[in-house]
Amino acid sequence: MSSVSSDHIELIPSLKGVTVFSDRAQLAFVASTALECGTHIIHLRPEGNWEDMMTNTLLVKVQDGSNRHVAVHDVRLKHTDLTEEVRKGVRVLKDSIDELQGKIDAVTDKKKVQSAVEAAVEKIEKKLMIMGERDCPSRAHKQLTDTTAITLFLSQPSSWMELICFISGRKRHVRECLLELKDEETKLQASLSKLQEELGEMQRGKRRQRRNTTVEVTLTVRERPTELKLNVSFVVTGASWKPLYDMRVSSSTSTMDLTYYAQVQQRTPIDWNKVQLKVSTAAPHFGTQPPKLATWRISLKPPIANLKPRLLAMNLRGMPMPCAARAVDTTDCNAAPREARVKQAIVSSSSPFSGAISSFHVLGLTTVRNNNRLVKVAIAKQTFPVELEYHAVPKSDKRVFRTAKAKNTSPYIFLPGKSHIFVDSTFMCGSRLDLVPAGADFSASLGADERVEVVRKEVKRTRSIVTRVVRSPLVRMDHVYEFSVKGTVQRETTLLVRDQCPLSPDDEVKVCVVEPSSKALKGRLTADGMKCAMDQMGMIEWKLKLSPGANNHVFRYAFQVEHPERLTVRGV
Repeated sequence: MSSVSSDHIELIPSLKGVTVFSDRAQLAFVASTALECGTHIIHLRPEGNWEDMMTNTLLVKVQDGSNRHVAVHDVRLKHTDLTEEVRKGVRVLKDSIDELQGKIDAVTDKKKVQSAVEAAVEKIEKKLMIMGERDCPSRAHKQLTDTTAITLFLSQPSSWMELICFISGRKRHVRECLLELKDEETKLQASLSKLQEELGEMQRGKRRQRRNTTVEVTLTVRERPTELKLNVSFVVTGASWKPLYDMRVSSSTSTMDLTYYAQVQQRTPIDWNKVQLKVSTAAPHFGTQPPKLATWRISLKPPIANLKPRLLAMNLRGMPMPCAARAVDTTDCNAAPREARVKQAIVSSSSPFSGAISSFHVLGLTTVRNNNRLVKVAIAKQTFPVELEYHAVPKSDKRVFRTAKAKNTSPYIFLPGKSHIFVDSTFMCGSRLDLVPAGADFSASLGADERVEVVRKEVKRTRSIVTRVVRSPLVRMDHVYEFSVKGTVQRETTLLVRDQCPLSPDDEVKVCVVEPSSKALKGRLTADGMKCAMDQMGMIEWKLKLSPGANNHVFRYAFQVEHPERLTVRGV
């Protein structure tokens, strides 16, 4: 779209590409027109507003192909201040507030429904537990159909598991829904508060000042007419993105399908309609030069050289001598710097990790409205083979947890962000993925698995006196624990069981691991073929191989604590 008036041409550039950074974005526009030979002044006027433009980031250049015949002489910004009525804006804000309030009311109703479902499921679960604690009804009670059905149900334990799984799954689903609704309600309330604050500010004034910004380009076309294409780019605030991961683990194939998303939001003055979107980890607002340290001087407090003349003058005038608490001259320019100035020397890196910058191109065209709502776009989808492991710390938790270990064989860097984890098409939990460079290993927690259990039981705790010929007797405490591993798995997998050995900073208190033996710990292999190891912090780990089908393993852990009888040892 163009209109020519003598040598002045007005163009409305089109937004073609956007690069989103952590807290701002670079907008790339394209404007084209046919030009005759001569000097022209082109006014680039946006459809929306460029008032949020960071002027020091403005870049105007001629697109390749026509730059050989075009010379750009000058690029200027033109600002026009306008005063507009706010009644229309107030009306729009009120409509937005009513819409948000309706959404909040809908979320509240959904929460009430889910809470009622949760209460009903818990009531059913409670009744079933009471029925299970009673004896099975006698045959005399088989007169009623309902009683007969209950009797048959209680007499067939194999049918209980399906109902228990249903109740557990239903409770988990309801709680997940309640958490999601709570998060949604919190976000809506925050948006509502922001709109109400903006409405209050707008209602306090009848008129609002607005600035229109245009770009004026002066150029010359030489030799022959040309089809001019101008690229205009600049950085604006009010945009951001963050990563999101969808991890789907298959137990049958031992694979993980990982989908890498970017959640983009923006509140710039214009909508991004069907643009080439790119997200980047660069931080263009940080300085590129390393900081310099000033000389750090220290001195006495107060400086004696400056204090003596003052004391002498006060004494000659007959003035009272100052007390010690008031003798500090805080205006002295040579005084030592405060500690806060040292803390200000902390410098942030210009990139979020290891100085590396990554950019991700989103395939296709993307639309992001300027309503600050999150828009999820896919960056990549990768499939990784995983190694499934069970982890148990029965001393702290009776449950056995499952993890999936994989290696990032993709060319992408996985930035820190939230992740949604699914196992066999069932949502397990929301987690967070740490930074994973290309080629690095990473793991995902798949939650607790009830098919495997590890029971830790104390089988011995004794206290005895060990007499010695020359020295004083010792107190010996023996602790023995037994671990029972039971469970059924579909594929061969690894189980890691962790426990700990107490440590003592006192040389007179000796702690010795009896089982597994020191030889087994050094060789990392127990008598029954299990791998074991202990680190310097006293953490012991057993590694078991679980075969497909039923598994049953029993092993022991024992240690001794010895100390002189005159000492009292606590914490064991």
